[in-house]
Amino acid sequence: LLGCGDHCKAFQGLASVTCTPHYDHQHLGERLAEIAPDLGLLLSIVPETFSYTLTELWHYQIPPLATSIGSFAERIKHGQTGYLVPPDASALVNTLRAIHADRSGLNTVRKHLGELRQPSRSEMVAAYDAVLPISTCKQPLVARARLALPSPAGASGQPFYVDHQVPFRRVLAAFLGYAEDKARYTDRLPAWAGRMMARVIRMARRALRAV
Repeated sequence: LLGCGDHCKAFQGLASVTCTPHYDHQHLGERLAEIAPDLGLLLSIVPETFSYTLTELWHYQIPPLATSIGSFAERIKHGQTGYLVPPDASALVNTLRAIHADRSGLNTVRKHLGELRQPSRSEMVAAYDAVLPISTCKQPLVARARLALPSPAGASGQPFYVDHQVPFRRVLAAFLGYAEDKARYTDRLPAWAGRMMARVIRMARRALRAV
């Protein structure tokens, strides 16, 4: 088990289990070479949207065994680029026993992973741009989402809604964050004026954090 943080405590004392709480990601390749795993287990019981861990296993040609949900089921071809099992403990154990009994399948998967080409960064950017062209984004998606948050029920027509249980400092910080985004990305001000106003508000946010 690699990079499990405090969860490693739950595995202390278990036979044949080695758990590393933290590691330097820059040395991931070296750590994996030391461990030399036969499989990489991805046992999430909730759907994941992509899984960088899966990409890393593929990069180091380590066959993944993953639950057949979310992006795992979409990305992994069973028996070619990894293995898929239902999110069930018995199914997992049975699959591990079958793979151990006939390890030729592991070699087949490793061969496919050696031939698997990962897209470059420029190709990934081009793929994203094909779905959501950069030219249509006049402001970052995070800022657009923040500015487009709907008002709570019963607060229609009100310019702001404040939960009176929230400390004033947090309310002010949230408002300044909103105001900074609004100033930077508004179409109602010249670009230079919006940037200048956003800079002033950002200074106010920093001052608030320092108090």
